[in-house]
Amino acid sequence: MTLTALAVAMALGLAINIGANNAGVNMAPAYGAKVRSKWASLALFAVFVILGALLLGRGPVKTVGKGLFTADLGSHAWLFLVAAPAITIALIASANILKLPVPTTPLAVCSLLGIGLWFDVVNTRKTLEVVIWWVASPIAAMAITWMIGKAFVAWFPRLLHEDKLSPR
Repeated sequence: MTLTALAVAMALGLAINIGANNAGVNMAPAYGAKVRSKWASLALFAVFVILGALLLGRGPVKTVGKGLFTADLGSHAWLFLVAAPAITIALIASANILKLPVPTTPLAVCSLLGIGLWFDVVNTRKTLEVVIWWVASPIAAMAITWMIGKAFVAWFPRLLHEDKLSPR
């Protein structure tokens, strides 16, 4: 019963801190542009987070739960339930207090990997695959949005007014 209560407390702490960090980053464009109110942005974010978790979350859960590790930790599994989430919560909460967006998924996974490295049970090949995605996907996102922005300006110059593009 105590382990269950602890697991629930850790899940709540993670959900609150990850939600705060990710909601801020994902709501900012619509809220900052005054396209949506804070509450409308938050409601849309919540709906799609839940849908994403239900419809697409199984694969990442399998990868983190089993794919990154080569063995069962047995009696040391409590470290995955207590130490890794506690470290993750502390770091994300600190970033939230400092008003800094942080990559919550890599932070949480690396907390788990630290324990896995200690017990020498990390699946190096799968971990490398995940890290490559962590590095490549933000670079790809930046490059793609830059190209789309350049194309948009070239194709629709009348929609953009120079006074709206000036630095703040």
